[in-house]
Amino acid sequence: MIRIDVPGIPPSPNVTRRRAFSYFVYRDLRKRWVRDIFAKTDPRDRRLLIEAAQVQKMRVRLTIFHSRDFDEDNLQACQKPVLDAMRELGYLKDDSRKWLQLERALQVRCTRAEAHTLIEIEPLFERPIGAT
Repeated sequence: MIRIDVPGIPPSPNVTRRRAFSYFVYRDLRKRWVRDIFAKTDPRDRRLLIEAAQVQKMRVRLTIFHSRDFDEDNLQACQKPVLDAMRELGYLKDDSRKWLQLERALQVRCTRAEAHTLIEIEPLFERPIGAT
């Protein structure tokens, strides 16, 4: 299992709904997650994830460390920009059920200064990379 610890947390859908949240704002949010996930991924893990994602279903779990609890529906919905960023990086071939097993997101209380997101990702089943 590969763990990627990214500073910051994805916004709750309640927050995005209150703002004038347009396509361009979401695009910038996704690009920030792409940049941050890329920066926090070890280069060897990056290569491994990209190769595995092309032929294997991936299991992903997010743990959100933050000072306030999301309610359950917002906790699950806030994963969208992170998953889109991982797809853009090639860590996921697609975010459909065929290619992704998304585990229930978890949340842990911490101080505002310690807020971060832990991404755990692994191939769902072992199969040699490159095998069809």
